[in-house]
Amino acid sequence: MSDAHEKKTGRPTKRTPELIASILARVADGWPVGRAAEREGVAARTIRSWQAEDPDLSAALKAAEAETAGICWGALLQMARNGDREACRYFIDKRFTDPPEVDEAEQRARAERFYQMWQEMVGGVPPPEPAS
Repeated sequence: MSDAHEKKTGRPTKRTPELIASILARVADGWPVGRAAEREGVAARTIRSWQAEDPDLSAALKAAEAETAGICWGALLQMARNGDREACRYFIDKRFTDPPEVDEAEQRARAERFYQMWQEMVGGVPPPEPAS
């Protein structure tokens, strides 16, 4: 039997341009990649495998995530600027949480820089205390 007539073993791939477009659309709407894939009938481990095999797919998914994150952060920052204290707390907790390896002096310096930035953004309103 020649190579041209050999049958492939295993299941046929579910991967189609339409499926990838649907997953990308869900990710752009804020879905995590694995959940977006699962919603379209693809296991999370499969989409991770596709990403590992295809740098273009991986880049497209990362771009969709980054675009959505940028929109969300922008909206959150606008809410904080408008005085929404819960949005402020969330923004501070997520954006300005220091990693454990940062020493105490660096944490103080970051806190001071943040406080100055906050004063410029909201015109003298003191920042809320971070949530415990």
